[in-house]
Amino acid sequence: MLKTLRGGDTASGIFLLLLGALTLAASMTIAEGAGGRLHPRTLPITIGALLVIGGVWLIVYARARQYRDKAIDWPDRAGWRRWGVALVMMFLYAALMQPLGFILTTFIFIVAFIWYFGNFKPWVALAWGFGTVAFIYLLFIRLLQMEFPAGVFAF
Repeated sequence: MLKTLRGGDTASGIFLLLLGALTLAASMTIAEGAGGRLHPRTLPITIGALLVIGGVWLIVYARARQYRDKAIDWPDRAGWRRWGVALVMMFLYAALMQPLGFILTTFIFIVAFIWYFGNFKPWVALAWGFGTVAFIYLLFIRLLQMEFPAGVFAF
C-alpha cells in the first residue's frame, strides 16, 4: 500500500481520520470546567474535528488524482537522521511541557525546529518563535482564557 504516493496519502488519511475520531472520543470524557470560561473540551474537539476533516479530504484527494500513482522516494541516510531528530524534538517538547511550561517549551521548540530544518539565520528562527508564542498567548491565554502548563512562569 505504501509503494505509491496514492497509497501513502490514503494511509495517511486513514491515520488522521482515526486519530481525529480518537481525539473526539477522548475529549468527551473531559469534565466540566469553571464557570464563565471556555469549556475545557473545546480545543480538543476542534483539533479532533479538523483531523477527521483533513483525513477524509486526504483520502478523497488521493483517490481523485491520477498522477499520484508515482513511486514514493524514500529518504536516504541523511533523511532518516532528520526524521529521527524531528521525533526526538517532538518527544522533548512533550516531556518538557510540565516542568518548563507551555509558552517557554513552545518557544524553544519553534526556534530549534526552524533553525535546524529551515537553515535560516538565528534571528529568523527567534522572530518566528516570538511571533508564535505571542499569537498563542494573546489568542488562547488572554482572549479565550484557556489554561496551559505554566512551568517556570507559575509565579
